[in-house]
Amino acid sequence: MDGDCLPDVALEVDHSTDVRVRKLRLYEAWGFPEVWVDVPDARSPSRPRSWPSGLTIHVLESGRFRTVASSRAFPGWTAGEIHRALNERGMSAVTRAALHRVGAVMGAARGTGPDDDPWLRHYRDESRHEAVLAALAERGIATTPALPGRMSQLGDVPVTRMMRAALRCGSEAEFLDLCAARPARSG
Repeated sequence: MDGDCLPDVALEVDHSTDVRVRKLRLYEAWGFPEVWVDVPDARSPSRPRSWPSGLTIHVLESGRFRTVASSRAFPGWTAGEIHRALNERGMSAVTRAALHRVGAVMGAARGTGPDDDPWLRHYRDESRHEAVLAALAERGIATTPALPGRMSQLGDVPVTRMMRAALRCGSEAEFLDLCAARPARSG
């Protein structure tokens, strides 16, 4: 195999054959940086009773695999958390929290955040705009159906400025004027 094309992680699920007998040595020889071996919670009829469920993380160091407690590819994600995520029927709050934590660490290491993803940024902006629209409605400010689109055209106006404008304005037109106005410079 070409070492430049290897994935960051390979996942093996052992239902009935022990990957450690032959296959793990192949992954090691091919230079896979990290291999996860999961023995599922659900037992298959052919799985030996001596195999407990769980996940083992193997990382390559100096050409040899070493077993570690947490992933290098997904920093801080522990073997127990990965096993849980792979074996639960739906994503639990515990798994969601672990993924959020690991994603934040990975983003910080790469200098990125949620708003660097165009789809996520779009949905976050939509949510922020909904909060501003709710504030306008709560204050009894009449708005037109065109306002959400006009808010999207405001570009990089911070949501804090939009919210301040929503709390100070007396009309939709005044809201848009306050959003578009340059903030006063201090000093």
